[in-house]
Order: sequence, then C-alpha cells, then structure tokens
Amino acid sequence: MASFSSAAAHRRPKVVVIIGATGCGKSRLSIDVASHFPSEVINSDKTQVYRGLDITTNKIAPADRRGFPHHPLGSLDPDDGEMTPSQFRSLGDDAISDVASRGNLPILALLAERETRLEVRLLLSKDLPKRVDRMLRVGAFDELVGYYDLRRTNPGAWAGLRKAIGVLEFDRYFEKYPPPRGVRPGDAWGRAGGEQPSGCLCRRHNSEVPRL
Repeated sequence: MASFSSAAAHRRPKVVVIIGATGCGKSRLSIDVASHFPSEVINSDKTQVYRGLDITTNKIAPADRRGFPHHPLGSLDPDDGEMTPSQFRSLGDDAISDVASRGNLPILALLAERETRLEVRLLLSKDLPKRVDRMLRVGAFDELVGYYDLRRTNPGAWAGLRKAIGVLEFDRYFEKYPPPRGVRPGDAWGRAGGEQPSGCLCRRHNSEVPRL
C-alpha cells in the first residue's frame, strides 16, 4: 500500500497555484513565475474562456504573455451556451494534464475564496477604477456597442458569454444607444439607471463585489 501511494504521488503533476482577488495582478505574476521555469499558464476566469469581448473581459493581451501559452483562454465559442461548473472543472483538469504531459509546469491563476476577497476589497478599490479607465481608453465601449448591435439582430447570440459577464445594467444603457438626437450618451446612461428601483443598483453592486 505504501509503495502504491508513493507511486501515485510520484505520478501526480506538480502545479503552481497563484491565488488572489480580481485586479490584484495574478496574470502578471503568473508570467513572472513562468519566466523561471518551462511553464504554461492556466486561467480560471470563466468570462475569459469564451472568445470575444477581449477588452471587457480583461484577457491578457498576446504581447503581454511573453510567449507563454495560456489555457483555456478564448477557447470556447460564445454561441455554444453556458458552460456548467462540472464542464469548467473538467476543462481545467484536462489543461493541467495536457501541460504536464509535455513536461511543463502548469501555473494556475485562481480567484481567492470569498473571505480573502473581502479582506482586500478596500485595498483594490483605488486601483480597479484605473483599470476600468484604461479598458475604456483602449476600446471597451466600442467593443460593447458591437456586442449589443449583434444582440439586436440575434438575441440568442453569445448567450454563454453574456451569462458569464452578468452585468445586466449594461442592457438598459445600450438599448438606448445611440441616443436620440440632442441626448448625450451620459444622459442616456442616467435615464437607464433611473429606471431601476431606488437603491437597486447599489444593492446589486454590493452583492456582486464579493462574487467577483
């Protein structure tokens, strides 16, 4: 029994796990670690598994990957529907086995447990708005306009990706975009938000932050 357990442990692939809250720099640290070993990175963000909306889902740009393969980044067609938790786990397990079979070290970037995320929320609250500003500067708004234009002509398009992103407040804004003549985009956003019941957006935001 002891020899069997030892052999099983020997066959088990070694995995480096980098755990942190959204926005704390897991991807950047994964690349830094990978530069010291023959490695490949495995991403655990469900929104980034689907192809499309690369800016909105904050996928690491190819130039920033420094040549290290990333799995399963952008590997699923967003029209294939929502991926179940068991399918997501199987995808990760397969990626780990695949990387290890090539003799490389799997580096898993993983979201922290809810308790840890709550502890660092205040620290990250100053940096996350800067990241959103950067995403807008490089084209997140235009990307979302194209996505919602597609949804107007094909309401079922990218159903899996839409469910994974889960920001329903966007819907009311982009239903009104482009705004009628004489109405500024900011006013359209205000009207969309104003249609929500009083305090609804705040409650939704507060409930979503721990999940993220």
